[in-house]
Amino acid sequence: MRPYKNKDWLYQKYIVQKNSIHSIAKICHVSKWAITRWMKKYNIKIRTLTEAWKFRPPSSLETSEKKRKAMLGHTHTEETKQKMRKGHLGKKVSLETREKMSLKAKGRYREKSNPMFGKNHTEEAKNKITEKLKEWHKKNPDIQKGQNNHRWKGGSSTFRMMIRRSKEYKNWLKAVFRRDHYICVKCGNRGSGNLNAHHILSWADYPEERFDIENGLTLCVNCHREIHG
Repeated sequence: MRPYKNKDWLYQKYIVQKNSIHSIAKICHVSKWAITRWMKKYNIKIRTLTEAWKFRPPSSLETSEKKRKAMLGHTHTEETKQKMRKGHLGKKVSLETREKMSLKAKGRYREKSNPMFGKNHTEEAKNKITEKLKEWHKKNPDIQKGQNNHRWKGGSSTFRMMIRRSKEYKNWLKAVFRRDHYICVKCGNRGSGNLNAHHILSWADYPEERFDIENGLTLCVNCHREIHG
């Protein structure tokens, strides 16, 4: 009789020695489905994926390095991405699982095994990082623009939105706020978080005046709403 057909042998290998179904099947030169069938017959409880993951043999450094190199430069095809997306549609993570994930993530950054635990970058290191990032962005100016951005939705931004996100518009906004000392010229409310820059001559009707500082007024949100009714 083949060993996997013996209940005690199967129990010893799977429950006591914590071997996987795959490894037992390999020992017996049969498919894992054959092992699973006999385990069900003997009512031996099969581990869940989470439990099975805990008992997996640790990967060697060499194996880990091989896996890392194999994935370098690899990108999923659109077909694979769609399959992955459909596979996750409708799935919800339980609150218990979310809490476990949160605690795990927090521990990862707080544990002393983290090389940066309890440390801060020096000012010199911060400046080096900043300079390196600036150099990288100069060499790759369009890396996060348009279709290269991970939030690209096929060009759904309107012309108005694009202008309001432009550097020229942001500079105009700051200039108006600075001139009025970050105070609403109508009610005297102060605070940059509650302020808007209003165009005296309509933004839509006078495009040539959009970035003229003299055509701007600092207003709080409420006063701005009153003006536009």
